[in-house]
Amino acid sequence: MLAAFAVMVSLALPHGAAAQSSPPSQAGTIVSGSVPPDGGFGLIVYGGGTYSQLVTASGCPAARAVFWVTQGGTFLVYVPTTAVGAVNAGFQAAFPNDSIPANTALIGRCTPAAESGIDGLVTVGPSCGPVAMPQQGGALLPCPDKPYQATLVFLDSQGREQARVTTGTDGRYRVTLAAGRYTVLPLNPPGQQFPRASTTEATVTSGSFTTVNVSYDSGIRTAQ
Repeated sequence: MLAAFAVMVSLALPHGAAAQSSPPSQAGTIVSGSVPPDGGFGLIVYGGGTYSQLVTASGCPAARAVFWVTQGGTFLVYVPTTAVGAVNAGFQAAFPNDSIPANTALIGRCTPAAESGIDGLVTVGPSCGPVAMPQQGGALLPCPDKPYQATLVFLDSQGREQARVTTGTDGRYRVTLAAGRYTVLPLNPPGQQFPRASTTEATVTSGSFTTVNVSYDSGIRTAQ
């Protein structure tokens, strides 16, 4: 993929150099092309300016942005947030003093953001009543909760619905949400007192999933 873009960049503007002066109004902007917001590569022409202006103009967060330019058939990379100086050494040598000339052709990529959200298991119990409870030698046998297919609503800190999901027959669910504080609201069957479940508060952090297991009360009461 990069090799194909390299040919296009070389044909457009050899060695990543500026062909002509860009109008002042285009400085710090992308004058042609775009960077896909969630993965993929984009061929762009930059109106000139600083490195940080390039990142801002691309519309991609600095932590996810990567840029390449070709010089003498070699790719020079710029990774805005790298802590390893050698990574950007070639790019900085080509464009010293934090200055990229007008009409410079580059390849840009906005790497996909790591997913975050909430997942878990929904169950219902007890699943056995006093009569149905199997017995062996006069002792009551365990009657574990069972997976339950239910609908869950996810509200943000302002009480606004951000997502809803219906669990599978195995009771499992997974929903993608941005980092933040959420209320997990299990919906009860309409017109019925049972089964029912209580709301749960959960915090989602960027790049990870928070597990929230939901337990519905079936309304069945076992023998004590």
